Amino acid sequence: MGVDAMLERIEGFNRSRGGGVIVRKVARGYTLLSEYTGAPIAKLRPTSDGDKVKVL
Repeated sequence: MGVDAMLERIEGFNRSRGGGVIVRKVARGYTLLSEYTGAPIAKLRPTSDGDKVKVL
C-alpha cells in the first residue's frame, strides 16, 4: 500500500493550524469534515497541474 502524499500534506496543514478537521480519502479526492460536528467543510480534488487541487 502506497503513501498518499497529498493526504499527509493536508493532515499536516491541519495539525499545524491547531486541528479541528477530519480528512477522508474518498473516490478521486478528499473530504474535509468538522471534528466537532461532523459537518462537511469542503471537498478537494487533485488536478493534473502539479500539486494543485480543485475545491468542489
